[in-house]
Amino acid sequence: MTTQTVTITLMGAKIARIFEATCTDGVFNTMTTKTGTLDLNDSMRGAKIDQYRAELAAGILAFRIRNTSTNQIKTVNLGDQLGETRTRNLSKSIVVDDNDQLEAYCDVA
Repeated sequence: MTTQTVTITLMGAKIARIFEATCTDGVFNTMTTKTGTLDLNDSMRGAKIDQYRAELAAGILAFRIRNTSTNQIKTVNLGDQLGETRTRNLSKSIVVDDNDQLEAYCDVA
């Protein structure tokens, strides 16, 4: 298994936050803010988010926003390799709830 840094920026009309994690291939990894150790629900609670930028060095990247209490997956999206990153719309706009967590899955096939 390999690891690599994954960066995801989540954006709404009034807020944007950058999240980062050193991801291990083949498992979902919890992301925290790049400037600290806050997770999604602590840094963006109540915010409506509808766009993202997601990147990794090599391979594939998928990420999801999951409610840790109900296990409901609110949205799943794909990322880009470095140098190809662009702003995209989330598959579904969401409002961040108390138990929402941002998780990234990468694989260098």
